[in-house]
Amino acid sequence: MSVAALYLAAPSSDPVECSVRTWLKTDQMADIEGFAGGASMATPEDRIRFHLPDFSAPLRIRAVVSIEAGEAYRIDHLYPVDDQYQTARVNRLTAAEATGLPVPE
Repeated sequence: MSVAALYLAAPSSDPVECSVRTWLKTDQMADIEGFAGGASMATPEDRIRFHLPDFSAPLRIRAVVSIEAGEAYRIDHLYPVDDQYQTARVNRLTAAEATGLPVPE
């Protein structure tokens, strides 16, 4: 399911309205079945998937994606383009960092 978002390539740039899909990790570790107490795996990283036709320029590392008041992410890594989509590993901004960012209407 996609959600409305604003993409901010740089602090002084105009926000780009877009639709994104988020995959957000939880802070849990899980034991791997069959490896009693000896192995565990972390949940995956936070990721956002972009529909590239929403953009007139390539996505940028360090750009910010604002989803709602208090919820925004900074792009940390861009994965290769897959057809008309690109997935990014993102880091959630703190409440202080997200304060004052524009949000989708």
